[in-house]
Amino acid sequence: MLIRFRPDVLALQPHVVLILAGTNDIAGNTGPMTLEEIEGNLASMSQLAHADGIHVVLSSVLPVYDGVARRMANH
Repeated sequence: MLIRFRPDVLALQPHVVLILAGTNDIAGNTGPMTLEEIEGNLASMSQLAHADGIHVVLSSVLPVYDGVARRMANH
């Protein structure tokens, strides 16, 4: 997302950007990442947006509950 942030967000000059990121990073879908690396990417996107006068809304990763999978495994 950080690589695409300039052409996909900054170039469009929005007033506000909503960033919901980190799900694939936490899942390891693109390889291992530390929490510090994920935080750094979010901070970089926020700083770039603020520098261009864009308001930033950060959204958290949605909670996950695997209780159904646990119940199925116990049967």
